Parts: sequence; C-alpha cells; structure tokens
Amino acid sequence: MDPPPGMTPPPFPLTPASDAFVVRFIGTAVAVLAITSLLLARTFQRPRAGLAVAAYGTAALLAVLPRWLDATTNSLALLPPLATPLPAAAVALHARALVADAHADLLLWGTRSILGTDGMPFRTADGKSPVGLVSAAAIVWQSYVAPYLPPGLPYLTAPVGQTDVARLRAGGVGLATLAVVTTAPWRMNTQANDDPVRWGADRVGVKAALELWPPWEAASRLGRVRNQARRLHEAVLSSRGRVVHLRSRGDLETHVAAWKAGRAGGAAAPATAGPPNGSVPTLGVVLAVEGVQCLVGQLANLDVLYAIGVRVLGLAHFHDTEAGGSSAGRTKGGLTPWGWALLRRAKEAGFIIDLAHASAATIADVLGLPDDERPPVMVSHTGLDAQCPSPRNVDDATVRAVVAAGGVVGVTFFDAGGCVARGGHPVGSPTEGPALFDAVVAGIVHAVTIAGPSGVMLGSDWDGAVRVSIGPGELVRLTAALLDAGLDEGEVEGVLGRNYVDFLGRSLPNGWRRKRVQK
Repeated sequence: MDPPPGMTPPPFPLTPASDAFVVRFIGTAVAVLAITSLLLARTFQRPRAGLAVAAYGTAALLAVLPRWLDATTNSLALLPPLATPLPAAAVALHARALVADAHADLLLWGTRSILGTDGMPFRTADGKSPVGLVSAAAIVWQSYVAPYLPPGLPYLTAPVGQTDVARLRAGGVGLATLAVVTTAPWRMNTQANDDPVRWGADRVGVKAALELWPPWEAASRLGRVRNQARRLHEAVLSSRGRVVHLRSRGDLETHVAAWKAGRAGGAAAPATAGPPNGSVPTLGVVLAVEGVQCLVGQLANLDVLYAIGVRVLGLAHFHDTEAGGSSAGRTKGGLTPWGWALLRRAKEAGFIIDLAHASAATIADVLGLPDDERPPVMVSHTGLDAQCPSPRNVDDATVRAVVAAGGVVGVTFFDAGGCVARGGHPVGSPTEGPALFDAVVAGIVHAVTIAGPSGVMLGSDWDGAVRVSIGPGELVRLTAALLDAGLDEGEVEGVLGRNYVDFLGRSLPNGWRRKRVQK
C-alpha cells in the first residue's frame, strides 16, 4: 500500500547511520593515555611511575567527571520552605492518587544507581546478582562512600540528579515512563540541529565512553537502547518487587491492583514538601525511546525494541529522523513515506507513538491519518505556546487535536522555551524556583481548560538535562497548588496520574506475543 498523498519525502537517504564517533573518541582517549604515560616516563625517568600516574589520573577523571555532569545538568531550582502545613485535603488527595509521570530520563545516567537508596541488597531472592559492574559501583559509591565525603562537593555526594526509584516512590509516584536517549547534538538548541552522528558531535556517545559502556553498545544507536534497557532490567531484578516493568495491559492491571492494595495496607502519605515519611508500594515502569533514529532505517528493528520491552516510540528528538521532522531539526518537515510505514507497523505491533519533539508538520500528518491506521498517540512532555511561543512547545489547536484523537498531553516541569528565564527570573536567582513552579501550575490549568480534564497529565522530563523546581518531593505541593488554582479533586487526581493510566490501559498491547514485523 502506498503512503497517503501529500507526505513529504525523506530529508536524507535511508541508510544506516555510522556511530564511529564513539569508537574514535575511545581510540583518542587511549592514545592520550599512552602519550601522557610516555611523557611522564620521559620526565621522571620512571616508566612504571609515569604509567601509574597516567592510569590513576584517567581513573579519577572517569570517576568524577560523569557524576559532575549528572549533578550539574540535572539540577533543582529551590522553592522556599512552607510557611504553614499544606491543607489536609491536598495531602489526603495526593496520598490516594496513583501519581504517574509520562517522561523521565533516569536511565541515561550510567554512574547513578537507578534504585537509589532502594539499591540494597545486591542479590535477588534466589541468590543471584543481576547488577552490572558499573551499576554496582554506583550503588557502592552512593551508599558507602559519598555520605562520608566533606560537604561542598555536590557531584560527589549522594544523591545526584533529580530522581531515582527511592525518590520517586517516596514522592508518591506509582508509575513512570523512562525514556532511552540514543543521540544528542553537542551544541543542542531548540531551533535547528543536524543529526549529531553525521557530523561527529554526539553528546551521548561521549558520555557513553566516559561511563565505560561496553564498546559494542556505545558505538551503536540500537546498542545504546540495549544498554539502558539492560540497566532497567537489572534494577527490576534487584528491587525484589519494588519495581515492575509494564509491557502489556495485563501487567498494568496487575500493577494498579497491587498498588491499590499496598496503599490500603498502610503506606504512609506524604505530609510535607520534603521527602515524605512513607512511600508507594511499587513503581511500574513503561519503557520508551526518544527518536526512531535508533532503528537505523530498518523496520525489522522494531522486533528488537519490542523484545527489549519498549512500548513507546518517539518519532524524533533533537534532530530530524528517517520518520519525519523534529521541532528542533534542520528541515522540520512532515511525516515521510518511511515514517508512514513505521506507523503502520507500530500499530500492528502494539506501540504507542509519542509526538513530543516532533515538528508541527509531522504532528499534523500523524493526526491526519485515519483512526484505523494511526497508533495510539500522546505528547509525553511539552510546554504550551499560549504561555511561551517556541518551536519546542505546542499550540492550543494541537493539544485539542491530540486529545480528540484519544491521546493525552503531558505538561513538562522545565522552562520549555526559556520564557521564565527571560521574564526576570534567571537561573540561580531567588525567584527562579517559584516562577518555574507557578508556570507549571498555570500550564496545567490552561491545558485542562482548553482540552478537558481527561486529556492532561504530568510529563516532568526529570533528568533530561533540564532544571526544574518540582522534584518528586515537591509533587504534594503541586497537588495543593492545583486545588488552589480552581481544579476540583477529580480533575487534579486525573492530572496526577489517572488520565495517563487510563490511556495506557486502552493503548498497551493485550499481551507480549504478536506477529513479527516483516521487512
């Protein structure tokens, strides 16, 4: 079957991209180590001492630099302490709501323990250790080394970043979609980026090399999906039931039932804006990918993603892909013929399509497809043009169209478009945190007003190299603020998680088994 008329042609040939940049980076690092060793040996006339100094220096760099990058790129703009306790009604509502986040990038940070302080014990009930070497090192560092370091070194002390399983559960989050990032331009912007691998400037590749990912995973876009998915699977196995990977409607139904039973069993409710005393019983995780560049132009790779457990496909991230344009891409074109074929196969397989980061033309093309040819769609994390006009954000018409198509729209927690910073609240200023918080509340209220209470959800973008004022510990404050803004308890509970859970309930595949995608 031919693609519908009017679809834009591919912006570039559909050939598998080469990820040789990572290999070159690793080779360069080895060469630098060798040259440094020779220079030190020549200087001190002690070859072994020179090699030892170079080796220890490299090891120290690899131990510190990734954590420093994590801590400085995933930061929190502080909110002022509460002058009075939160209203009891807000605390009670937050306690009974199944809070769900539609997008977070926790899996990208390889030196951080996914489980956080929930990372012990290392072994599962059958005595096996599913935790990889790097993950185990991260847990040891966070649990046994960092607490004893002197203050003032935030990138060396635990915890770093914005989330981990322990913090999510403590904040009342019962379901989260964790996304896999495979490429990112070095000089990333929201206006116009090229494919980073084509020009040898890939942030994720450099980061993978610094974190010592296995070369066969670091040097391949699909391998990077495998790496981050493997870290999730390790966390699930070592969590002893505190984390579950949701692959089907049955998994979701089982998780929701277990979560409700656990809440009824007495898990304490958060009572302050800080880390709550209690936590949710379990955390359900849906796995996503940001951008189908990881398929390297091969529809058959959908089988690989499905087997890994991916259920959400983002069509684009920060550059145009074979499927269509990105809001931050060079062409910002619409859906390509290959992209249309991808949607058809994705629908057959049971994937959900995420339109976050897609260009306006691509979004319009996807929403313009007949209902029987379009997979379930959502926008996992976005800002709103009504608040801050930007290519990264979506307009009111798009919000309405996504909801009319049966989808949901996630309002993000960061300053999408930069209007808060440009409006007199620069990064690090005392007013930055409250301004970011107020912008999130206003965005949610606006989205509910224009699209109805059942089509809006939370899309934090935690750990996505962004600065937010709402971490898991501040979610109860968001609940109270939404009630103060005029939403009723049913609307707030829907935004906090019920809307996303309902969407997943009608969109996830019925089971794990399906027909294979044909080439």
